[in-house]
Amino acid sequence: MSWEIAGEDGAIGQFASGFGYTQFIKAVEEKKYPALAALIENGISEDVSGVVSDLSKFIDSLPGDESADTAKTMKDLMDGLDVAIITNGETDEESDDGEFMECPELANLSELISSPASRSDRLHEALDRVLDRVR
Repeated sequence: MSWEIAGEDGAIGQFASGFGYTQFIKAVEEKKYPALAALIENGISEDVSGVVSDLSKFIDSLPGDESADTAKTMKDLMDGLDVAIITNGETDEESDDGEFMECPELANLSELISSPASRSDRLHEALDRVLDRVR
């Protein structure tokens, strides 16, 4: 399985394999990167500039490391985005067993959309589009 960055209009590109993403998450957890950690935890972020800043710090802290390469690819893919989404890129039609392969990072999207402590309309619209694609 691969992991991709998507924007409001769909997938932008792959940034890691399943194993590479796992290694990246472990490296991020060892340091303090609040915006990046929130993107990983929630699967979506409207604070793209904060995530890019955290990614830059992460890259500088681990020169030459594979996790830094993953971070650089993520950073490059996020250029110009207002909302960044992490997805495994699979849909109903693409999963091996014919069932939707859930992305744990996106599991709480319905809750975010219906939350009274709502985020911006733009974020809600992006979340709605993601949910429409996975239904």
